[in-house]
Amino acid sequence: MVFNPSKRNSPIHRIERFRGINLSTDATQISFNESPDLKNIVIDKDGIPNKRSGYKRVNTTSLGAGKINGLHSFRKTDGSLVRIAHHGTKLYTWNDAGAFVEIYAGLNNANSNAFTMNGVFYLFDRVNYIQYDGTTVQAVSPYIPTTRISSAPNGTGGVSNEQHNLIGAGFENWFSGDNTSTIYTMTIGTLDATSIVASIDGGVNYDKVETTHFTVNRTTGVVTWITAPPTGTNNVRIRAFRTVAGNADKIKQSSGHHLFGGTNDTRVWVWNKHRLYRSDTLRPNYFPENFFQAIGSESEYIMGMVTQYGAAVVVKTYSRYFIEPSDDGTTITYPVKQVNDAIGCQAASSIEIINNNITSLSDTGVYEMVGSNVRDERNVSLQSKRINARLLSEANLVNAVSVDWGNLYILSINSNAYVWDYEQPAVDEKGEWYYWTNIPAACFYQEGTNLYMGSNASGMIYRFTTSADIVDQYADDGVAIDARWKTKVEYLGTTEQMKTVKTIWVSLQTYLRTSAEIWYYDEENVPTLLDAVELNMSLFSYETFSYNYISYITSKLPRTARFKSKIKKIQTFQLEIRNNKLNERLGILSTQWEYEYKSKFK
Repeated sequence: MVFNPSKRNSPIHRIERFRGINLSTDATQISFNESPDLKNIVIDKDGIPNKRSGYKRVNTTSLGAGKINGLHSFRKTDGSLVRIAHHGTKLYTWNDAGAFVEIYAGLNNANSNAFTMNGVFYLFDRVNYIQYDGTTVQAVSPYIPTTRISSAPNGTGGVSNEQHNLIGAGFENWFSGDNTSTIYTMTIGTLDATSIVASIDGGVNYDKVETTHFTVNRTTGVVTWITAPPTGTNNVRIRAFRTVAGNADKIKQSSGHHLFGGTNDTRVWVWNKHRLYRSDTLRPNYFPENFFQAIGSESEYIMGMVTQYGAAVVVKTYSRYFIEPSDDGTTITYPVKQVNDAIGCQAASSIEIINNNITSLSDTGVYEMVGSNVRDERNVSLQSKRINARLLSEANLVNAVSVDWGNLYILSINSNAYVWDYEQPAVDEKGEWYYWTNIPAACFYQEGTNLYMGSNASGMIYRFTTSADIVDQYADDGVAIDARWKTKVEYLGTTEQMKTVKTIWVSLQTYLRTSAEIWYYDEENVPTLLDAVELNMSLFSYETFSYNYISYITSKLPRTARFKSKIKKIQTFQLEIRNNKLNERLGILSTQWEYEYKSKFK
């Protein structure tokens, strides 16, 4: 906003249609309606700053010390939804009424990730891989592949069939009996001590057991029958076990998962360091030993995998790769190509899809990926320039967690939240940024329009409030929300003249409970409460009646407060509008200041 002091000795500076925070430059250089220091504010589509909603606890008592490791859910085959919480080493079902039921103990006390396939819930905790069908929780039962079929008893001939399963030791060889041979040779030796079972009726019954029907040389893998099995095709089926050290850990110790099959979500992909592993189609208990691929350098780890337009983008710490399935009619392959070798992701839990674009936190800020199939550093764009100065100073950015809630990308770290309102009208950059405090999130869980937060230390789960929470919508678990919007440092049109601020007007939206304090900051950034006056703009309602908020205002029209000011001989002026009262709202429609130019600085 530009002023010409020669035209008017008592100009008026007016701010309306407010914007978000801007820390990218000096507080004197930002736009007149941006803020260098707002807190716990969200701006509506009309440009009105409002205090953010709060949250309330779901569980009345803590599950115990420590963070919530994961909030998950799965849809059962009957259509019902089950909510699941992972805290410490235990797994719980829970609901909004605060009913928590322990369903499993013995998990790893670390971040978990989960998915549902074929009506069964699966969870990784970096040590264990478990499943839950709505009744029983147990370790995943590995699929037992048939690695070779149609072999002669001595192991010759035959056809390779399925690959060994990384998460299981079991495998089968199928032989065609000849009613003469008693010595059957498996494809591999060095077998486990686990008892071997067999079938001679084509797999109808696996009722043949060691010692009684055959003996086993575990070193050579030779099975010697007491009586020769009958003639048949693939009628002799021997199930043995061989554990390969470290194979199962490749899957169980994975740090994340993604469901992807190209045009459908039929395979489970997991990542462990710089390698991707994928399951067989619709078999989350079968990870074939050769279904893996190294993605780029082993010096940087995979942070996440996201489906975009029928393909997948793999995001590493400093690079991005593109996977598009290729089907030749016989075999589906997943070729990989690098699409960005400069901008990756530092926090695995910061990855979201925003308007079909991948958004995540890198070491230089929050980036949005606007193209994915061409190698070009320009296919990502920085969106957090205006808040990077504060965001990037946070410790342990790798622990940041995010959620896309409504039109807000909420990124929480160290109980602070950096909020990108990506649907705000663009001015010079896309959307607006806000800064929230007291958001102790270790994880988020969204169900419809409801947002839940697992705490980062206290074993609590919280639900963010909505307009249905009439009395206590604006409190954080019973604690007042400290909200404020601060203006830029304003020279009021000239740097060489002193000014006197004569009058200040503040227009507020009327709500059931609302008030505001008006603060002035001098050139030394010292705040002063103007005239120690507190505005009370509460709307009368018997529904929320309290003598602490007695008012007979019934009009919902905005109300304006006027202050006579004694602020003299100043070079700059900065105003702050606050509300830190329990269960009160704050909606700022406009503010304006009338001032006079005085003598020039000497």
